[in-house]
Amino acid sequence: MKRFLIFFAFSLVFVACNSGGTETGSSPATETEDEQKEERPVKEENIQEEVTLRVSTLGETMTEMKYEPNRLEVPAGAEVTIILENKASSEAMIHNWVLIEAGQQGEVTQMALDAGADKDYIPDTPKIVAATGLADPGETEEMTFIAPERKGTYQFICTYPGHTSMKGVFLVK
Repeated sequence: MKRFLIFFAFSLVFVACNSGGTETGSSPATETEDEQKEERPVKEENIQEEVTLRVSTLGETMTEMKYEPNRLEVPAGAEVTIILENKASSEAMIHNWVLIEAGQQGEVTQMALDAGADKDYIPDTPKIVAATGLADPGETEEMTFIAPERKGTYQFICTYPGHTSMKGVFLVK
């Protein structure tokens, strides 16, 4: 009887170790996981998000001029198109849209004066991420750039002389 019990126990262990397998040796749980992987959508890493933002310049005097909106958000690395609409009618209200590293407005503004009208008051400096040309009253300027990969807060300003009050916040998320 003792031999029978040992043989029976050994048979159970043998059957348990070999049951549930398939011809390829994978378990049903593995097949289920593989099937689930096939059903999940594959996220493509190289898809670049495209964002179009409309920014208006408002105001007819130096004390009224401003950007609307003055806060913009984009995903890091997105392809961003800025459409700058100068809605002013006063000849003095010439504007551009210049994206800079936060805290660099004073230095970039001085460099813009040095660059002059021939360069649309856009200096050649790595402190500028992107910039439109100058838009006369009633005109629209458009430009496309790639948002920084580094998430954080940037600024946008108007570098036309005397327009230092025109600024906004550009968040890269």
